[in-house]
Amino acid sequence: MVDSISSQEERVECAICNRSFTRRGIRRHIQSAHPETQSTDGHDVVTTSSLPNNTSIPDYIQEKFVAGFGDRLLNTPGGTSSVWEIRWRRSTRLNGKQYDLPQGAVGRQFTSLLAEEIQAVAEGSRYSEVIFLLCATVLQREKSVKADADVRRMLCKRMEMWRHGKQDELLQEAIRCDRQLVSVRGRGRENMTRVFTRLVTRGKLRDATRLATNRSGGAILNPDSQLEDGKTVLEVLKSKHPPQFLPSPDTFLPANDLPLLVDVNITANHVERAAHRLKGSAGPSGTDAEQWRNLLLRYGSHSTRLREAVAALTRRLANRIVEWDQIRALLARRGVALDKRPGVRPIGVGEVLQRLCAKTMAMVTGEDLREECGADQLLHVERKSTSREQIMSARQKAARNLTKAIRQFSDCISSSNKKGLVLGAYEGCDASELKLTPTASKFDESTGGKLKNLLKGGAGIKKGTAKVFSNIHPEFMSIAVAGLGREGLGDSEKESMDLCKENIRWAAGIGAAALQEEGIQQIFVEEFTNAESAAEGAALAVWKYQAHRRKESQSPTVKLELFEAQDREGWQRGILKAECQNLARKWEETPSNLMTPIILAQAALDTLCPCGVTVEVREKDWLESKKFNAFLSMAKGSCEDPLLLELSYCGSTPDDKPVTFIGKGVTFDSGGTCLKNCEGMSEYRGDMAGAAVLIALFRCVASMALPINIRALIPLCENMIGGMALRPGDVLTARNGKSVVVEDTDNEGRVILVDALNHANMYMPCMVMTIATLTPGIRKALGGGASGVFSTSDAIWRELNRAGGETGDRVWRFPFWKYFTHLVTDYYDADVNNVGLGDGGGPCLGAAFLLEFAPKTDFVHMDITGSGLISSGLGYPYLRKGLMTGRPTRTLTQFLYQLACPHEKGDEC
Repeated sequence: MVDSISSQEERVECAICNRSFTRRGIRRHIQSAHPETQSTDGHDVVTTSSLPNNTSIPDYIQEKFVAGFGDRLLNTPGGTSSVWEIRWRRSTRLNGKQYDLPQGAVGRQFTSLLAEEIQAVAEGSRYSEVIFLLCATVLQREKSVKADADVRRMLCKRMEMWRHGKQDELLQEAIRCDRQLVSVRGRGRENMTRVFTRLVTRGKLRDATRLATNRSGGAILNPDSQLEDGKTVLEVLKSKHPPQFLPSPDTFLPANDLPLLVDVNITANHVERAAHRLKGSAGPSGTDAEQWRNLLLRYGSHSTRLREAVAALTRRLANRIVEWDQIRALLARRGVALDKRPGVRPIGVGEVLQRLCAKTMAMVTGEDLREECGADQLLHVERKSTSREQIMSARQKAARNLTKAIRQFSDCISSSNKKGLVLGAYEGCDASELKLTPTASKFDESTGGKLKNLLKGGAGIKKGTAKVFSNIHPEFMSIAVAGLGREGLGDSEKESMDLCKENIRWAAGIGAAALQEEGIQQIFVEEFTNAESAAEGAALAVWKYQAHRRKESQSPTVKLELFEAQDREGWQRGILKAECQNLARKWEETPSNLMTPIILAQAALDTLCPCGVTVEVREKDWLESKKFNAFLSMAKGSCEDPLLLELSYCGSTPDDKPVTFIGKGVTFDSGGTCLKNCEGMSEYRGDMAGAAVLIALFRCVASMALPINIRALIPLCENMIGGMALRPGDVLTARNGKSVVVEDTDNEGRVILVDALNHANMYMPCMVMTIATLTPGIRKALGGGASGVFSTSDAIWRELNRAGGETGDRVWRFPFWKYFTHLVTDYYDADVNNVGLGDGGGPCLGAAFLLEFAPKTDFVHMDITGSGLISSGLGYPYLRKGLMTGRPTRTLTQFLYQLACPHEKGDEC
């Protein structure tokens, strides 16, 4: 980087008359005013008589050089008597057959040793010969040592010898090992070809490459060596490399002042970037680019220290004047003659470390120049070029144009044209017959019938499948046609759902997911005769949980839009319901260490307060004062304090009694002292599904502004094993005074809910509903097909059943028989047992347990263990397999909508 300074800072004094001049003017001044100091060949002459205080000429020159440039002018002869140089020159005669540095401690140890030596060279205390002598001697391959363990032991021994200063012994051993290795030198071209072919056919491409690029494939070239065509090496070099031409002075930018040289700032990050691009064969030391790349990148903190040492060396080369003696080995070349008919192409191969330093310097200075003045100002130097260079320039220009065109084409695809469309088709009487939806038929006409032609003759598109087509329409990159099943379906009493709406969810979800897998980021979905259902299916299907992936590895967010909008209100309503369900899915999916009771409470505050929902967080002291004894006892095993969330939404008049919900919020359920099996335990990070569904429900109801009053109590805690945890057989006293014997600490959910159930009396509710992942038995009974419901009111059950049919998220009723009440209350030492007598009937026993503590009003219990945890992907293809479902958020929303607006009918399909 360059920086301008004033001409006053650039001025220097004449050594004879002490007048001040610019650096450019001092020479003209000496030529005109002091001609006696000029030699016959035009160079300045400074005599000792003109020097102040009889200073010697070398000292005077050094003083002025330091004053002008901030560094000494070094003029070293580059002698050849150095011990290190002698060792290095002997090592360059080795054939360069080295071990690949192994992983593990040995590789890290060598990397650290190499970093120490490079740092010493960077500080000026060592010459560069030590770097390459270290690599050549320690890594030298030995014929009899091939096993990995033996190689590691030998490398450790050699590094120990190096640290103890036994470089001469190491060099002698390397020369001995090199002589023992089989060399292809002198065996002739035919034998070398056979060896090369055998290596390739055996799949040993790396060894074959080394054989072809080994220095024994060529020879060290002397300028006067005679080649096959009678020319000398020097003549061939001159013919291959035309002489340089001085640029025209007019091409330089005018400058009155010389710029101030600023140090180049080179860091380990620059070295790392350059290391990724290292390639090529080895220099005189025999260590190739692959070895250096591994050293710089594969050994963790040891590689980091090595990169820092290389950066220090590169900074010294870039910013300081370095003696030739110190970098002789770094700048050395290996001359190799590669046989190319009809002649020889000489190649000088430098050390990989030198190429690394050069790449790093070029990278940094190039960035600085582009930032300072623009790289285009450096490209106008006039220079004559040969025809070969003109051809290469044309090829490079064409390549740049092609790359630019490809980039522009890719950008075009990734922006405006990267759109997708989901259309539908009904099954006909015959499996191969298809009938497009009205929207799909209209779109097909705009394409000239391309869509129908592609669909003809196939096996048809059945319900639950989709086909993706490309290049049909210029506006859409891909089009998915999804199967809707039979046309004309509606409410099915047998299936307890509206099959038309559910088929739309299937088609929209499967089609949108198929386009998402194609990389489409903007997906248009037709309304399929019911825009709300189409929006639900598509939005649920494209949801992914990737909160903890690096941003660069995350899949892009998909944007959903309604195609040829007609029922935009229904579309927005479906998107809202699906987004709220996805919100519950996100909380359920979050790892338990990142979703503790306090974190979930904060999430509820952040989500609901902006929507007008009142959120109160009750802490442990408040719970103790209100005698939530059962809840507090079940939470004692965890170091996370229990909390109680109180949610209130008032959309109707204050006189209307609220619908009150109780949600289980166990953020992780280990089973307590009765520990769960390890297999599948991680699924119980979602044991707070009841709480997540209720928070999402309140968000959805508030956003829809339903005219209804609702409240919720959500106990939040963890069920963990610990010294304070409950033991099987412990007896508790609940808030209503009833005693509870805890025979199984893994049945914690029902115990946690009872105090909140009793506290709900203060709201004077019109009905109370508990929502919890309470028993695994409900999953055995219903799988993921429906949520189990226990209701004391037939009217409420009918509304719930209707809501499940509308949303496709069904419910199924179980009995509140006194038979089950007797099984949980007939116990000799307590009022209620949290397990119950007899075998089986777990879900019914759990519901009967809760009924003992419920207020004297209509009571509903919903067990969502089968429907609310991880999706199996069966029956609901728009809920991605392996992720939490967030069910039954939409069913409860529809249920409250029916209670709030009893006279309004839903959209027909």
